[in-house]
Amino acid sequence: MAIIPRMSERALRMTPSVPAGERQFPYQGAPFAFKEVEESVIATVLVYPDLYYLVDFLTPEDFFFRANRVLWGIIATLHGERRPFSAKLVQALYNASPEAAAPLSDRLLDALLSRQDVDALQQNAYLLKDARDRRLLAGAFHEAVGALG
Repeated sequence: MAIIPRMSERALRMTPSVPAGERQFPYQGAPFAFKEVEESVIATVLVYPDLYYLVDFLTPEDFFFRANRVLWGIIATLHGERRPFSAKLVQALYNASPEAAAPLSDRLLDALLSRQDVDALQQNAYLLKDARDRRLLAGAFHEAVGALG
C-alpha cells in the first residue's frame, strides 16, 4: 500500500483553490498540478489559434489553477462560438470576468505568452488530462479510506 504524504499547514494555505464540486483533500495540489504545463498550453493556443483543434478535448476542469481554468473557459467558449480570438481579446474578457481573481496585466500576459511551446502542445494537453484523472482518483481513494474509518 502506498503511503500518501500529508502536507504542512503552510503548504495547505498555499494550495490553489479547487474547482466547485471537487472536494479538497490534504494533498490536493502536490503531486498532480503543473502550472507551467497549463500555461504552456494556453500560451501556445493564444499565439497559434489554428492549433486549437489539437487540444479541443480539454475542458476548463482539466486545469487545476483557477486563473488558467478561467482563461481556458474563455478560449473554449470563443472557439465553440466560432469566433476568432487573440491574446488581447482573451485578456479583456478575462479582466471583465467575475471569476478572475486578479487582473491579467500586459506584463503578465507577455510572461504567459513567452511560455508557448508548439512542439509540446499535444503532450502537455494529455499530461493535463492525465493529471486531472489522477486528482479525481486520489480524491475518490481518500473518500473511500475516510469512509472505512
